[in-house]
Amino acid sequence: MAIQTSASTSAVTDVDRTAEALRHNDTLFHQLMDNISEVFWLTDVRKNEIMYVSPGYEHVWGRTCESLYKSARQWMDAIHPEDRERVMAAAVSKQASGQYDEEYRILRPDGSIRWIRDRAFSVTDDGGEVYRVAGIAQDVTAMKMAQQEVSRLAAIVESSDAAIVGIDLNGLITSWNLGAQKMLGYSAGEIIGQSITMLMPPNQGNCVELLERIGHQESVEPKEAVRVCKNGSSIVVSIILSPVRDPLGVITGASAIARDITDQIRLEKEVLEAGEKERWRIGQDLHDTVCQQITAVSMLGRSLADRMKKQGIADAGELDRLLDLLREANRQARGVAQGLYPAELEVNGFEPALTALAATINRLFGIACHFNVDPPVYLPNRSAQIHLYRIAQEAATNAAKHAHCTNIAICLGGAADRVMLSVTDDGTGFDVSKKDRTGMGIASMHYRARMIGASLLISNRQPSGTIVVCSTADDADACTTHATQRQTENG
Repeated sequence: MAIQTSASTSAVTDVDRTAEALRHNDTLFHQLMDNISEVFWLTDVRKNEIMYVSPGYEHVWGRTCESLYKSARQWMDAIHPEDRERVMAAAVSKQASGQYDEEYRILRPDGSIRWIRDRAFSVTDDGGEVYRVAGIAQDVTAMKMAQQEVSRLAAIVESSDAAIVGIDLNGLITSWNLGAQKMLGYSAGEIIGQSITMLMPPNQGNCVELLERIGHQESVEPKEAVRVCKNGSSIVVSIILSPVRDPLGVITGASAIARDITDQIRLEKEVLEAGEKERWRIGQDLHDTVCQQITAVSMLGRSLADRMKKQGIADAGELDRLLDLLREANRQARGVAQGLYPAELEVNGFEPALTALAATINRLFGIACHFNVDPPVYLPNRSAQIHLYRIAQEAATNAAKHAHCTNIAICLGGAADRVMLSVTDDGTGFDVSKKDRTGMGIASMHYRARMIGASLLISNRQPSGTIVVCSTADDADACTTHATQRQTENG
C-alpha cells in the first residue's frame, strides 16, 4: 500500500510539473506575442474560424482582435479590392501546403493603406493530418515605399535625356542609362566594366585626379569636356560630378551627369563671330568716317583761327580752346576705334597688335602698361589670335578701370604644346570667394577661351593685384605660377 501511495505521489508531482511547464510556456508565448510587431495568426483549415491572433493585429490592421474572433471574414474584407481575389485564391490553394507567401494591401478604418507580407505553414495532428494553419503577417509598408522610390528614381534616371553614368574610384563604369546610350552610342552591355577614359580624346588625359578629389570628399565644380562617341565623332558636354556613398557614408565612386552642349557651343561661337564682325565694321567706320571728319574739321578750324588772329579778332582764343577739344575728341575716338577694330592685328599681326594695345591703355588711362613676349609665339590661327587679343583687351581694360592700379603687364609665351597669355596688375585684387561670373566681360573671356580650347583662370597675386591667365595647356594652375614668376622677373 505504501508503494502504491509513493507511486501516486510521484504521478501527481509529474502532472504538477507538466502543468507548471505548460503555464510557463504559455506565459513565454504571450509575452513574445505581446512584444512583436508582426501578426501571428492561427486558423482552421477551411478559414472559417480564427483560433488565435496576436495583439500586433490591432496596431497593423487598426481593428480589434475581438472583432476578428467574432468574424473571420473581417480579415478578407480589409484586403484592398484589387488584391482580394488573388490573395483569397492563394489562401485556399497554398496555405495548407506551406507554399503561401503573398504581398498585398489592406485598407485601415482611417482610410490609410498598409502593405503586408503574409506567410503560412500547416499544423498536423498525431496522425499527420493538417488540422490548423498558422501564419505570420508583417507590415512591409516602409520597405515597399522605399522600393517604389528606388523604382521611381531609376525610371527618372533611365528616361532622362542626360547621360547619367556611375563610376567607381578606379575609373570603371558601373552604370549607364538610356540617355548615355543615345548620346554616346554604346549600350550598357558594351560599356559597363570599361574605363571611363575610353570616352575621352587622347589629349584630355584621364579622370584619376578628379576621382581622387571625390574620394577625399572634395567638391568638383561643373566642367566642360570633349567626349568621343562610338562612331568616332566628338561632342562637347557639360559634366556635373558628385560622390556616391554606401549605407555607411563611405565614398565608393562618383556619378556623372553629362549634357550635350555641342549645339550651344556652336551657337555661342556664331554669336561671338557675328559680334566680332560687327565690332570691326563699327570700328572701321568710326576710324574712316568720324575720325577723318573730326580731323578735317580741326584743319578747317586751325585755318580759320590763323586768319582770325591775323585780322586781330578777339575771339580767336576761344577757337583755340575749341580746337583743343576737337583734338581730344579725335584722340578718344581713335582709341575707341582701335579697340573695336585693331587694325594693327589685321595689318602687322598678333604681337604688334598687343604692343599697340598696351600703348592704347597707357594713352587712354594714363597707366603704365607694357607688353612682353618670351619666347616668341607662332600662332597661325587667326580666330585664336582674335580671341586672345580680346581676352587681353578685356582684362587690361578692366584693370585700368576698376583695379586702381599703377602698372599693367601683358605677357605672351608658349612652348611646343601650349600658348599662354597673362595680364597682371598691381591693383586692389579680385574677390575670388564670390566667383562672380555674371559680368559680361568675365563671361566673354571664358567664352572666348572655350572657343579655342583654352583654360582661363582669374586669381589674386602677391602682394597685391590680379592675374588673368589664358592657356591652351591643361594645367592652368601651373601656368598661373609660371606667369607670376615671369611677371616678378620683369618687375
